[in-house]
Amino acid sequence: MSTTAPPKSNAGRIDFLFHETDSGVSQPVRGEPQPDDSELLDAYSRTVVSAVARVAPAVVNIDVKQRVSARSGERELSRNGSGFVIAPDGFILTNSHVVHHARAITVNLSDGREYPAQLTGDDPDTDLALVRIDAPQLRHVRLADSENLQVGQLVIAIGNPFGFETSVTAIDFFEDESSSTTVQRKDGTTTKISARYIVDASGYGRVIPRLFNLDKPSNLDPRKAVFAHVNDIHRSEHDEPNRIIAVMYAPGVWAWIIPFSTGVTSLGFVGSFEFFSGIPGDQGQQFKTFIDGNAYLKKRFGDVSWVFEPRKLEAWSATTDKFYGNGFVLVGNATEFLDPRAPSS
Repeated sequence: MSTTAPPKSNAGRIDFLFHETDSGVSQPVRGEPQPDDSELLDAYSRTVVSAVARVAPAVVNIDVKQRVSARSGERELSRNGSGFVIAPDGFILTNSHVVHHARAITVNLSDGREYPAQLTGDDPDTDLALVRIDAPQLRHVRLADSENLQVGQLVIAIGNPFGFETSVTAIDFFEDESSSTTVQRKDGTTTKISARYIVDASGYGRVIPRLFNLDKPSNLDPRKAVFAHVNDIHRSEHDEPNRIIAVMYAPGVWAWIIPFSTGVTSLGFVGSFEFFSGIPGDQGQQFKTFIDGNAYLKKRFGDVSWVFEPRKLEAWSATTDKFYGNGFVLVGNATEFLDPRAPSS
């Protein structure tokens, strides 16, 4: 980490930009034209965004049911994996380890549709398998020739093994520390996932602490954040525009700047309730006041439009006196959540 100070907006405010250093990286030779990092990053981002837009509709989530023998008797296991549609008539390529010995296979499409699938081909030696669904209007990808790839060529991995539009509603732990987790999809249907051990890295979601009433108030003072997504039209005019930046706005108050590849940036302000109560106006007016009160922020965001109106988070800090138990351990922000966009450590 290094710190550089932008122009100060007024006395009494401390403004710092935090960003990564380039220590250890060879320096350019004088006189040689050097590519602009921001231009390279923007080109890379456009490539990834374009590839995702073309391929993502064909990527599927695969839910598999298996029956296995355990010390406590036969048990049904659930596992998830990814695949992608390779033909409009429903053929889906996936990994053999995902569907091998499957009792039932369900495919979830990117548009929310769900279909049962049949295993039509399985080759454990190459870890490839083929399943098929009976579904209309399928977007599919065309397989390329891997012989044309060169060492160092850009490759993008896209998948959906977890089914992110879900929420955990229950976890049952067994004496041998294994568990069965009930996951509910957005349409209300549920599935169960079996695990030998759970590492809860759910961050602010704090899945296990909330399900088992392990949460307790933090000894930290309550905090508040006001944030929005903005169209970052002046991003390229600033140094290292594609870096995540933290701005120390005032004692005990900081702002996050998180640029996305789409040209949109997440901008948020974190401070005490007392700090926010001293700023007049509603959330939108406060957000504008914060931007105008700092020279760097005003120059970059003073005249930009908002993707959505400023929102707030309040009193999120929480902790627990039990960081592990039978069949689970809590890590990261699941143990104690402090500030959004900042690590607990």
